[in-house]
Amino acid sequence: MATRITAKVRCNLKQEYRSGPDSWATLGFMPDYGDGSNQEWAAATPHLDLRMTVKGSVGQDFEPGKAYTLTFQASKPASPQPPDSDVD
Repeated sequence: MATRITAKVRCNLKQEYRSGPDSWATLGFMPDYGDGSNQEWAAATPHLDLRMTVKGSVGQDFEPGKAYTLTFQASKPASPQPPDSDVD
């Protein structure tokens, strides 16, 4: 059976940098304590601290104070990269 945890989080940080096609944003999230939905995975008071740096166009979809659902699900490992031929 695959491991899957769903966490209800709230955006607590949004910092936008630059404008135009080269823009980006840093987003921060913490658990949403409001409705007890994180009891599925939390041993006590839920703790989660997540920061993401995303393209500006992605950052536009997030608002500080708004709740989101974050899903952790096991996945296959990435294919190994070939060794760098320049390394001695």
